Amino acid sequence: MDDILDGNVPEEEVPVEAAEASGDELGAVAMDEPVEAVEQPAESMPEPMNGLTTEEEHETIRAWKAKQAEALAERDAKAESDNEELKKQAAEELSKWKAEHAKGISDREASNKEDEASFIQQRDNAAPGSEWERVAFHVDFNVKSNRNEKDVSRMRSILLQVKQHGIKSK
Repeated sequence: MDDILDGNVPEEEVPVEAAEASGDELGAVAMDEPVEAVEQPAESMPEPMNGLTTEEEHETIRAWKAKQAEALAERDAKAESDNEELKKQAAEELSKWKAEHAKGISDREASNKEDEASFIQQRDNAAPGSEWERVAFHVDFNVKSNRNEKDVSRMRSILLQVKQHGIKSK
């Protein structure tokens, strides 16, 4: 190996890697001598690695670019059709939602009107002796012990007695 690097082996026997490593490919050039540009004829230009000439290579690249452009056009068309389909689907869902929303609003309006009518009827019921029933209607008689509220059990019991027996006059 040292013989190859020293240049003692004839050029026919020098492997390509060794020639490239030692700089013998174009001949040894001393550092003091000016380097002249070496022009290589067109025949000796290295051919592409795939075995195609440059014209064939350009044609292959053009064909690939055309194929890629066609594939991109197909993708764009598919995306556009998908977007149109999504827009149609969204419009249908929106119209369904609006119809359900309008139906819900009208149902709530009808329910609220019925509740209001029954409330007004109870409020305006002025039959004699039903005053305490009207008052008791507005009082919550559920016994829930909540420590944050005042104890109103005595008031509840009085209201229940008045509702059931009425006020006795003296």
